[in-house]
Amino acid sequence: MGISTATLHRIAKKGGFLFKVSTSNRGHDRAPDPAPYAAKLERLKALRDVGLSRNQVAKQMDVSNDVLIRLIETYEVDFPIRQTRK
Repeated sequence: MGISTATLHRIAKKGGFLFKVSTSNRGHDRAPDPAPYAAKLERLKALRDVGLSRNQVAKQMDVSNDVLIRLIETYEVDFPIRQTRK
């Protein structure tokens, strides 16, 4: 419609009503679907098993470090931050 949020709230205040926030669950408690990232997750695990560092894996997969961390945390991939020296 082209009406800003501020304008809508001002109109609501003058009209004596409020916009209610949805109380429905917006899917925040659902487990993420690994299907779209299945290939990336398999490649991530394979590169981890070869012994590459997180930084090397990010470069090999051509993704940012933030994306790599998000994949590791979201899909609970066991990928230590540092390897222990032998």
